[in-house]
Parts: sequence; structure tokens; C-alpha cells
Amino acid sequence: MTAECRQLATFQRIWLSAGAIMALLTVLAGAFGAHGLRGMVSKRSLDVFQTAVTYQMSHAIALVLVAMLPAHVARLARPSAFLWQVPFCAAVAFTCWY
Repeated sequence: MTAECRQLATFQRIWLSAGAIMALLTVLAGAFGAHGLRGMVSKRSLDVFQTAVTYQMSHAIALVLVAMLPAHVARLARPSAFLWQVPFCAAVAFTCWY
């Protein structure tokens, strides 16, 4: 395996790991919302939080799928899928307290 191929495989593993970690954090956030927030926030706020968790899981799955694309296809898709995921879902989740 050439050095270039090893580097590409490393980048794919990094993005795949990032997607898996985001999925894990999403499951943890969903469990917190289902068990920790119940009784602390209104029903509407809990629904908004659930929407944020759903969006985040969709983004995590998309990041895992994008990580499996060849590097020349996903050069911009990988960073943008990751960088927009966190602020977007966090903004939706934090609206449940306002």
C-alpha cells in the first residue's frame, strides 16, 4: 500500500470515527431528553429537544455515509457535514429552554 493510500484510509477512519462518536453522543442526548428532562421542561420543549436529537442522528448517519465515499468525491462534504452538524442541532436543542 502506498503512502498516499494509507493517508486516504486514515482520513476515512477519522471521519468514520467522528460520525460514530456523534451518533453515540446523539443516543446519550436522547436518553437524557427522555429521562432527565421529563418533568423539568414543558411538553413542547421536550418535543423540540427530540427534534434536535432526530436531526443530529440524521447528520451523524450522513457523516458515516460520507466518510465511506472516495476522497476525491467527498473532499468538501466531509468537513461541512461535521462542522454544520453541531451548531445546528445545538441551536435547535437550546430553544427548548426559551
